[in-house]
Amino acid sequence: MPWALPGSGFTLLFQALALSLCQSWPAAQAAAQLRVASKCLWRGIAHNVPASREQEIMTDVHSEQCVNSRTTCRPMAAIRM
Repeated sequence: MPWALPGSGFTLLFQALALSLCQSWPAAQAAAQLRVASKCLWRGIAHNVPASREQEIMTDVHSEQCVNSRTTCRPMAAIRM
């Protein structure tokens, strides 16, 4: 089918539904609800998640480190070691 990923056996609409369920349910539970093997869902997750992660823009994400439990977290650049 031209509207499905090659070899998946599912349409893109079904894959979108399956991935949406997997966001909030365990893969085994989503597979049981959709009546497919959980291995099929894991293949879809393994294919789609890395591609989605590549499209995320993370330029405004900064690491923070807590010096100890009595201080608040500060940006890494502000901590001298």
